[in-house]
Amino acid sequence: MDSGSPPARLGWFLRYYALLQLFHLTFLIRAGFIYLSSNQIPFPAQPPAGGWQSQTIPFLIALGALDAIAAGLALFAGWRLIFDSVFSPDIWMISISIALTSAVIYCIGTLPSGAWGTNPLGYGIVVILFSPLTILGLDLWKFWIRIPRK
Repeated sequence: MDSGSPPARLGWFLRYYALLQLFHLTFLIRAGFIYLSSNQIPFPAQPPAGGWQSQTIPFLIALGALDAIAAGLALFAGWRLIFDSVFSPDIWMISISIALTSAVIYCIGTLPSGAWGTNPLGYGIVVILFSPLTILGLDLWKFWIRIPRK
């Protein structure tokens, strides 16, 4: 379902999210090429001191694929919002839901490994950049539940 325009604050958050996902997708594509050529997973998923355990690699690749889907949806909806003035709250809601779920799973899966303690700056930057997504998710949800459905 498409809607007119988002409220101003929500519109700015959505534009930020689309730009963030553009950079995120760029990092994911770079990481994919590096993984395919060297079997190493680079930033943004820096390994703990002893490296990633072998069973962690499929977990990280699956989360990367999930993140790529969220990013693709955000870029599609962002393009429509910025260049076509079309607001698609359903697409945004799906993308944000995927991104937030992926972030929680990522934290649960990587925190116990010690990677965050080994690379606090890298993980800290990611946390700071993605923290506004919680506010965006709540704002979008409050807007989304008020949309009349047919």
